[in-house]
Amino acid sequence: MARGVGKVKNAYEEMMKEGRRLLRVGGPAAVSLRNIARGLGCSAGVFYNYICNVEDVRQHVAREVLGELRASLRVAARPGAGAFRLVAQARAYRSFWRMEPGSFAFTFRHDSPYPVAKQEELVGWFWPDLARLGTEQEGVAWYTRVHGLMHLEISRVLEPAMAEALWQDLCGGLAAAARHQAPEPGAPQAA
Repeated sequence: MARGVGKVKNAYEEMMKEGRRLLRVGGPAAVSLRNIARGLGCSAGVFYNYICNVEDVRQHVAREVLGELRASLRVAARPGAGAFRLVAQARAYRSFWRMEPGSFAFTFRHDSPYPVAKQEELVGWFWPDLARLGTEQEGVAWYTRVHGLMHLEISRVLEPAMAEALWQDLCGGLAAAARHQAPEPGAPQAA
């Protein structure tokens, strides 16, 4: 049975959880104050005691999605050789977004709090290993390839077999680039 938001101890958190749930089940268009209110059993007007507008909810949900992605990439970056970590992270990135295609579209929409224009920031935030592939520009270029390929796959611009072949090529290129990367900070230097 739905709960009224006034009866919820942590109303703000409940609204954000409902926004995230709606994104998972209904995609970006489902994240609205009306739908969140319906899910919590209250009127949308109640929300203005807690938030300014639906964009507050969308920004929170986008940050939450990226936090989940970051956690997934950290798990993939377990200690090991740089090349293996980078390929594992690329695969984790792909796996995460394939499980959350609506979240990808929502998080990287043109008016997102994390627009594609901030790719340099995303590279450092997600994949510090990419920054060691050479220049910052090279790290951004690799991230752009991974992100762009993910966009094409989720948008279904690519046939599944073509997407798979391109991912294999991309991972091979990442592994080759990582073999020549700068060593990790604090890593023992070869004599």
